[in-house]
Amino acid sequence: MASVISSSAGVAGLAILKSPTIGYIIGFFLAAYAIGQFANRPIIGILFGSLIIYSCGVAGLILILNTSLQNAITIGVVPFLIGDFIKSFLAIALAYKLK
Repeated sequence: MASVISSSAGVAGLAILKSPTIGYIIGFFLAAYAIGQFANRPIIGILFGSLIIYSCGVAGLILILNTSLQNAITIGVVPFLIGDFIKSFLAIALAYKLK
């Protein structure tokens, strides 16, 4: 089972637990659950899910890279905000269209 978990950085198996992306991986699972709980309110669900992913990701970066909060946000959040905003907007629009 451990050999199934891998990333594009060439890290596989249990070594993924020491990867800077571990926070995001954990955050994806938690966000999926949270978004599902707010399925009837897509705006809240997607905003809360994104907050969970970013929070877990930043925490993982701080722990694994031993960096500051400001640096973790700079490298782990800021570069992705525009793309995530666009995807969130499209997901919310699609959710209301399908409702």
